[in-house]
Parts: sequence; C-alpha cells; structure tokens
Amino acid sequence: MKIHLHKQKIGNKIRRPIDLVYQGLLQHKDVDLVNSIQDCDYIFAIPHAHRPLDNEMLTQHKDKVVYIDYEDSPNKSFKDPFLYFKRSYVSPLKIDGSRDILYNNLDVKPISFCCFDDMFLDEDVERDIDLGCYLRGDWQCRLNVLQFLKNQSYPDNSIHIGQVNNSTRTTFDNDYLKHFKSGQAILDLDKLYECFKAKLKAEWEGPKAPSKKGGTK
Repeated sequence: MKIHLHKQKIGNKIRRPIDLVYQGLLQHKDVDLVNSIQDCDYIFAIPHAHRPLDNEMLTQHKDKVVYIDYEDSPNKSFKDPFLYFKRSYVSPLKIDGSRDILYNNLDVKPISFCCFDDMFLDEDVERDIDLGCYLRGDWQCRLNVLQFLKNQSYPDNSIHIGQVNNSTRTTFDNDYLKHFKSGQAILDLDKLYECFKAKLKAEWEGPKAPSKKGGTK
C-alpha cells in the first residue's frame, strides 16, 4: 500500500501529531511512504491549527484522502473524504433528544492518542510516589479537582499533586514520563471528577483559569 503523508516535513514545534502517525506508517510492513500524490493509494492528512493543509489539493483527490484529526474542534469543513478519524469525538444530546449536527455529517471513526516509541522508558524507576495527580490548572474543573486533593490529609505518604512541568500530550520529556512510572496510583480527571463532583459542587465545564506551574510534593 502506497501512502503519501501530506506536509510531513514541518518544524519541531508541531511535529508530535504528525510523528504519531509517521512512526506507525514506518513500522507497518505493508506500507510504502511515497512523495507522489498521483502514484499513492491514499493521502494521510493531519490537521493542525498552526499548519494549514492544502485544502484545494485534498478536495481534488478527496476519494483517497484520510484525515487523522487529533484536534478538539468538532467543526471541520472537510469535503467527503475517503475516511475521517477523530480524537475527542463528541455528539451532544439536546433536551429534545436530538443531537447537534457536527462534522458535516461525515462518518466519523473515533480514535485516541497512541503511545510513541519514546514514551517507553527502558531504565528502572523507583516507584516512590504513592499518589500522583499531574493535571494542569488551566481549566476550572481541573483546578477544583486539584484543590480538593490538596486539601486532603496524606500522613506518611509521598504525594505529588499538580503539574510536573510544561509537557503536554503532544510535547513531553523523560522527567514527565518518569513521574508516571514512579507513581503507584495515578489519578486522572474523568473518573476522578465523577467520583468527587458532588463534594466539589461544580459543573464539569468551566472557564479557563490562570495556569499555575509546578506542583506540591
């Protein structure tokens, strides 16, 4: 199978979403990466806010375009691609039982982030953090959870509550990954918030809050 990865060569700042797909294609035994749009079987296009796609070209070849969309927005204007894969796929249910028309009525294939090869640490790391919650405090719902956890008592335990560093889901480093491997229990937002929302007395969604760097350990 011949795949053309659209706009593959870009700056380091926004390479991670592309690398996620690029690593998988390189390792697939039945895939050949090609530069020619005319000769390829499929065109893989990964949208990014800071990396405009050649929409005119993609529309001309829409019958073999595969969009792999890791962004949050549900309001893309893709023109009948061959396939559309979407992270953060939502379909809000309204009071009358209907759902908003999103994604231009495309047949969306929900996906999530995969693991890069460099996310796996070969070295042994001591699991010396009893409890870790490494959320960034940039949304009110996250701040509510972090504040709730910081107000609890943790006698004789090693705890890390709060952001490790400036790493994100698309840019990370070994220190960030070591904190995950060092934790005996890692708390994430979705299930945690469902457990504590009655005590927190706050809605799931909320305005952006000032980000506070660093955590409490």
